[in-house]
Amino acid sequence: MSSSNLATETTSLLSNNQPKDVSSDKPKISAWKTLPAIWVGSFLSALDMTVVASLYPVIGSEFDSLNYSSFIATSYLITNTAFQPLYGRLSDIFGRRTMLLFANTVFMLGTVWCGFARSLGELCLARAFAGIGGGGLTTLSSICGSDIVSLRERGTWQGFANIVFGIGGSLGGPFGGFVNARWGWRSAFLLQVPLCLGSIALVSWRVRLPTKDDGVSSKQKLARIDYLGSFLLVSAVTTMVTLFTFGGDRFAWMSPVSLALTALFGFLTVMFYIVERDYAREPIAPMKVLRERTPLCAYIGNFTNALCSFAVMYEVPLFFEAVLFQNSEEAGARMFPMVLSIPVGSLSAGLYMKRTGTYRGAVIFGFTAMLCTLFTFMFLFRRGQGVSLKYIGVALGMAGLSYGTSLTSTLISIISALPIEYQAISTGVSYLFRATGSVVGISMGQTALQATLTSSLHRSLEDIPDKESLIDAIRRSVTVVPTLPKHIQKIVVHSYVQAFIASFALIAVFGLIGFLSSLFIRQHVLYSTVDRR
Repeated sequence: MSSSNLATETTSLLSNNQPKDVSSDKPKISAWKTLPAIWVGSFLSALDMTVVASLYPVIGSEFDSLNYSSFIATSYLITNTAFQPLYGRLSDIFGRRTMLLFANTVFMLGTVWCGFARSLGELCLARAFAGIGGGGLTTLSSICGSDIVSLRERGTWQGFANIVFGIGGSLGGPFGGFVNARWGWRSAFLLQVPLCLGSIALVSWRVRLPTKDDGVSSKQKLARIDYLGSFLLVSAVTTMVTLFTFGGDRFAWMSPVSLALTALFGFLTVMFYIVERDYAREPIAPMKVLRERTPLCAYIGNFTNALCSFAVMYEVPLFFEAVLFQNSEEAGARMFPMVLSIPVGSLSAGLYMKRTGTYRGAVIFGFTAMLCTLFTFMFLFRRGQGVSLKYIGVALGMAGLSYGTSLTSTLISIISALPIEYQAISTGVSYLFRATGSVVGISMGQTALQATLTSSLHRSLEDIPDKESLIDAIRRSVTVVPTLPKHIQKIVVHSYVQAFIASFALIAVFGLIGFLSSLFIRQHVLYSTVDRR
């Protein structure tokens, strides 16, 4: 896009939909003193996500509901998804520090509740409550980084943030498996509480980002919130996740229930679009921002890459347990290559952008690598129990490297393509697409896996007495498989292998969409000053 066109777009955006609370005139703030205090929350968010990734088969099996265990993750991601774009606008209204304290407090209370949950349903409710706070921990970290770091340096700082995130993610699986093996899965949640308290203390002490609306009353600030748009967004996301969680498993994709949910999702999405476009005074997702080519393509890429990455993150541990008969601690430790390579990819992309002043090459590399990695997993799964763990480790490393590279490069492409006043809002929308992709990736991957597994088991176990009870037990608890007689065990493992291949074939379609979208992302100027002058 030419500079004259960009100027015209910028003028149009500002005149029609300019946020009232921006941070372009604030005094210089030390990034080294402020951002590490915020990153503690990001660390917690990453730790919590991978703790659940390694424990959900154990928790689902304990509650005799393994086939519903994806809800442990999706219930968190529903609210996490719905509230992430809200934090962009709300932090413009109430201030970054206020929303950081809110996010940390809600996350801590939800984590405590998870530790005392008495059923899978209650645990999912607790995860959903924690997700309201978790949605702000990562989003606000990125928003605050853009407030005080220039575009040219932004990728490097995002790389540092993702190192912290990667450390949290790398510790989550082993931590969850270690704690579960000794004190049970509940302790994996309760032991996070001291870190939550430490995060709240650091934000209170270190974060001092000024706002322009310090003299505005709370009533006036509350009046600026887009309540209807927020409600429609939450409703649409909930409907979508319900469809992808149960569709093809509890009811057929073409059943009346699936069609009704699809229609409801479509209606809510259209209503959200109309409200945001025509009625919201301060929309949480301005339509003019979504129509710009580079952000739109980057948002699509955010969705597909998160979908692919989270499908890998949640399904590969299940492969370790169901096919290779490893316990949760071993499965969690095997995920190290992925969670460690995410920050490596992110920081490498940041350094590349700082040195060259461009991001497009990093964007295309990230999506190309992800697509190749998905095909690699499909090839490796065909080996079944004879697969080399070394090669799986390499594939996991490539998945993490591609995801980390894409995370940083697409974020910078979005921020650089829009006026500075839209940094917080566009970042929130970016996290919305990432989180939506995460929800769909986990739910769709599990749905495809369970549907294929059930179908394969019905065909392969025709001559087994009490076939239905056996299939139900296999779908409910992964720990049943190693205890089966050898001839039945072989059949079940083969069915699981076929299910993993089918699931990853579907995921690869979205990897291809992400790759194609990356080709349409344009290069914009990466300024060396915060105010882009």
